Amino acid sequence: MSCGYASGSAIPPMLLFKGQRMKGEWPDALPPESIAQMTSHGSMTTEAFVNWLTHFNHYKDAGS
Repeated sequence: MSCGYASGSAIPPMLLFKGQRMKGEWPDALPPESIAQMTSHGSMTTEAFVNWLTHFNHYKDAGS
């Protein structure tokens, strides 16, 4: 999930992976300040969306 602004700035993305456990090296390979979450099908869930909103809220004023 990503979010960008018309000004060209963007919020660090949230990546969803299919599975139960995240490999320890995966977060290290992500862009800075990105977040990752495991979901059963690798698609958005209610829990993942709430986590995305929390992440978005942290950065929402950065694009202003």
